[in-house]
Amino acid sequence: MTDNVSDEKDPVVWMRRAQSALRVAELGGSPGTEWEDFCFHCQQAAEKAIKAIFVYKGVQHRYTHSIENLLTSLLGLGVEVPEDIRDAASLSRFAGETRYPGVYERIDESDYRRALAIARRVVDWAQHVANL
Repeated sequence: MTDNVSDEKDPVVWMRRAQSALRVAELGGSPGTEWEDFCFHCQQAAEKAIKAIFVYKGVQHRYTHSIENLLTSLLGLGVEVPEDIRDAASLSRFAGETRYPGVYERIDESDYRRALAIARRVVDWAQHVANL
C-alpha cells in the first residue's frame, strides 16, 4: 500500500496510532467495560510511541510487547530514557497476562489511573524525542 496512513516507516504514523490508543484508554470507566481492557490500550499507546522513536531514528525495532526490552534497546542507541519513562516497563503485563481472562490479580481503577498516567508521559516524551 502506498498510502501514507499505513506507512510503517513513518514515525508520524506510529505516533498517530499511539495517540489513538491513548484516546481509547482515556475512555476508561465507561459502563460495562473492564479496567484490564483500558490498561491494554495504555500499554499499546506506550509501545507504539516508543516504536515511533525507533522509526524516527531509522532503526528497526524489535517485534515485542516488552516495553522494558524496547527501552533497553533505546538506551543502547544512546537515547536518554528518564527514570519516570522506565516505569512504563510495568505496562507490559497488560499486553499479555491481563489481556485475556485468567488467573491474575484483579485490576482496579487505581491500577488503571497509574497506567494511564504512565502512558501519557511516554507518549509526550516520545513526541519530544522524535521531534513530532
